[in-house]
Amino acid sequence: MKINILGSGGFKTTPQPTCLCEVCVAARTDRKLSRSGPSFYLQDFDILIDTPTESKCQLDKLGHLPKNIIFSHWHPDHTEGYRVLESYKTAPDVYVQTESKVLDRVPGIQFLEKIEKIKLLDWVKDQKIKNENHSISLIKINEETPVYAFLISDGKKQALICPDHAKHLLNIDHNIKIDLLIMNIGDMNDYSGRVTTFDDNINIINKLQPKRTVLTHVEEHFCITEEKRKQLELKYKQYSLEIASDNQEVEV
Repeated sequence: MKINILGSGGFKTTPQPTCLCEVCVAARTDRKLSRSGPSFYLQDFDILIDTPTESKCQLDKLGHLPKNIIFSHWHPDHTEGYRVLESYKTAPDVYVQTESKVLDRVPGIQFLEKIEKIKLLDWVKDQKIKNENHSISLIKINEETPVYAFLISDGKKQALICPDHAKHLLNIDHNIKIDLLIMNIGDMNDYSGRVTTFDDNINIINKLQPKRTVLTHVEEHFCITEEKRKQLELKYKQYSLEIASDNQEVEV
């Protein structure tokens, strides 16, 4: 299984306009250090997960318009680039979970269906998206927002992608065998209980025991310099943990 991390940033991407912090200055000097909004491309399914503001640029770099689109939740940093779907010459299939609130909070998606730019498909709770060798299952991790993670399997190996709000992974079945876990990195400083923290990440890894973990949704204000990234990866080497970058291809 091959997964392209199109955007490794979060709602605060890198660089931020006019910001002169160390992280933003470095990202302007070396564009490989820049981070666009959270998005993933599943090569084996030709599926795009989430459409952040930068979706048009991300897909232009990918050089391909995926035939299928799914959303993890309705929050703007995961949906507000939905107008990339207007670029399609043939209407893609857009899978929307019944309880996700995506259509309520982003009504423009329904308008695109009305003008036949997309085809909306209802993704019900127990349904799997399948092809000849792979399947994707929905895992609802939080009722309030609600937020979804995606379990991808080829029958032998499994990858779990949780684009955001990973703290709720602590509530899922820990007997799932996970070869690759992709989740948001978590805030290094906010311990209000409101957001995922980096400590949550470690607790999740200890509970789910993935063979490899890749952390995404790296906010600009987390100040993850290249030096800090290397330090964190070295410190948590026993977890096979790494911090993602834009346009990174991950293979399971």
